[in-house]
Amino acid sequence: MDISLHLRRPGQELPAQSVRLHAASLYARGTGRDPGVAGDLSVAGEDPVIDRWYIGDEFCASRLPSVQVAAEFARRADVAGVALTLLTPPVTDDQIDSLVPVLARLAGASVPVEVTVNDWGLLFFLKSWFPDLPLALGRLLNKGFKDPRLGAPETVKAAAEADRAVLEHATFDQPRFRERASALGIARLERDLMPYDPRTDFGDNPPAVSVYFPFGYVTTGRVCWPSTFAPGREADFRPRRACGRPCEGRPLALAHPANGFPLRQSGNTVFYLYPAPVTAALLRRAGEGRLRLVYQGAAL
Repeated sequence: MDISLHLRRPGQELPAQSVRLHAASLYARGTGRDPGVAGDLSVAGEDPVIDRWYIGDEFCASRLPSVQVAAEFARRADVAGVALTLLTPPVTDDQIDSLVPVLARLAGASVPVEVTVNDWGLLFFLKSWFPDLPLALGRLLNKGFKDPRLGAPETVKAAAEADRAVLEHATFDQPRFRERASALGIARLERDLMPYDPRTDFGDNPPAVSVYFPFGYVTTGRVCWPSTFAPGREADFRPRRACGRPCEGRPLALAHPANGFPLRQSGNTVFYLYPAPVTAALLRRAGEGRLRLVYQGAAL
């Protein structure tokens, strides 16, 4: 089984044999139970193979790497023999200008590089200015129902058929959307497991599919709550042109009796932890086919 790692900084790499222990620890902290609830995060007892690093961020332009950091990631990836994926969030025109030197540096790297886009404008910009970079559509473009206030997933299974159709709908599942994505030259679709429809079989038709684990995202936005912790209340709840990243390495656990699953906030985004049996099923599925898994635990 091949697993990609989402990393925040060079030198953060996890050895392949540590991924299972790291994920089990996340479940222990997220559920308050023994790490064994995570199940055996392997296939046939084998440790996963790390073949790709994800860098950058899908949700916040302030978390994108500098040219120097991107270059260091490329150097280390070359030594480690892994490929790179640059995650990009929704961006403004100014943010695209800042991103161009990073893209240019990675486009000239000696390792395979792809870019995940979550912004239609950036997609067409890349197709025009960096046509040789393989592109993936990010999970922000895969709309689906994720509201934790509905309750625990197991209690929703008895919902009326009409309600289930809403809960199980996701943009990337639509055949016409996949056909259009292929026509645009999109090589990959990246997604979460939907909390109320945690199936792991996405078919073998192109584009290829990546799934993030053990977290999916609930919601995100341009205004970041942790950034308001700094002095200067007059700037609260306004987008900032510069940020010191006070959120990095400081996820917040979010608790409420109505939550259907464990939640945590990292920066401007709220995430949910997959149930342990769902993660185990996802890993088994990845061991059977060409599904790419992206381990995001080290980045949150």
